[in-house]
Amino acid sequence: MSDQIKIYNDILKDSSAEIPSSNTGAMKVKSEPFRALSIDWLSVSCKVIREPKQFFQIEHASYGNSIWFTIRIFKVNNMPFFTVFSNPKSSILPNDSAILKFENWILYSDQFKFNALQLIDDAGLSYTKINRADIALDIQNFDHNLNPHTLITMIVNEKVNRLGKGKFTLIGRSHKQLRYDYLRFGTKNSPVSVYLYNKSQEFRDVAVKQHIVKNWELIGYNQNKDVWRLEISIVGNVKQLYDNSSGELLYITIYTLLDSYYLRCIYYSLFLRYFSFKYVDKTKHHSNWKPVKLLSNSKDYALSVSDIEHVPNATRIHKIVIGKMIDFYDTAQFTSKQERINYYNSIITYTTRYQLTNWAIQIKGLQHHSQKEL
Repeated sequence: MSDQIKIYNDILKDSSAEIPSSNTGAMKVKSEPFRALSIDWLSVSCKVIREPKQFFQIEHASYGNSIWFTIRIFKVNNMPFFTVFSNPKSSILPNDSAILKFENWILYSDQFKFNALQLIDDAGLSYTKINRADIALDIQNFDHNLNPHTLITMIVNEKVNRLGKGKFTLIGRSHKQLRYDYLRFGTKNSPVSVYLYNKSQEFRDVAVKQHIVKNWELIGYNQNKDVWRLEISIVGNVKQLYDNSSGELLYITIYTLLDSYYLRCIYYSLFLRYFSFKYVDKTKHHSNWKPVKLLSNSKDYALSVSDIEHVPNATRIHKIVIGKMIDFYDTAQFTSKQERINYYNSIITYTTRYQLTNWAIQIKGLQHHSQKEL
């Protein structure tokens, strides 16, 4: 039993998490070394394949849900690690459908990133696709000291214009002057939404998450100035990224989200697609308006964004190809670490394309590797 829960103890040790002291669910967590870009929400769609491991303390949630009959909180040493929603109410969903949502504090642990799939397996589940992922960047200013509140004011006053169309939500407060705390492009039904909001104000209104504040200190942010969060929320498996130079197709999966390089590719690609602006100049055609420079390093990682096409049916030939790719990967003498990483990522891209990743892991023995492990 002690060996089975070692991963969980390592995650707890890595994060030094404590039971929340408020009813908001905010954790007190000792932060790991600074990570400017972080996953702040991660839930995955799964299939129920067996009973969960017996070392879990499993509690049934006190709240209900319109989609799932069963909601269970999984704990180890009285610390909640994730919640599993299962037993769907609708006949549209297969009976073995489930969603696993990780606790917020766990997402800030390196040990979690190396063992995420093991946690899913321990719950008796098999990963299928992303249900929702929120990727967050905390800032005090954009490039050229452009304050986020100033940017929102410029948007409201039509001094700048967002590229593209769609609905937005604006929330603020009025005292001696108007203050904007929250701007969202997209709706709850949008596959991708972008939020710009005052994280410091949220902490003042609700509860502080110490692991996030610790990151701010490590960055060197001025504690007397507010920190804003630019967050991109991805719902479902509906977007793909394409590298025009190499021809590589990148899907948004748990494998790419847990890789620091691909996480940046996903974030900055979606940032440029959904949060780009131009200065309004009514003397010129809008195509000639000057772009607003917000994050100068975004183009270093940006790829083309498109909707995922219909996934072709996997055939025996595809499985044979994957098998040969895995055999080569396990036995080849790669000339460099980067060559090995690139080949592994090509396997993941191919298996994801034909929805054979779980088959490759469970039947062919493909192991999940992070760049650190490689």
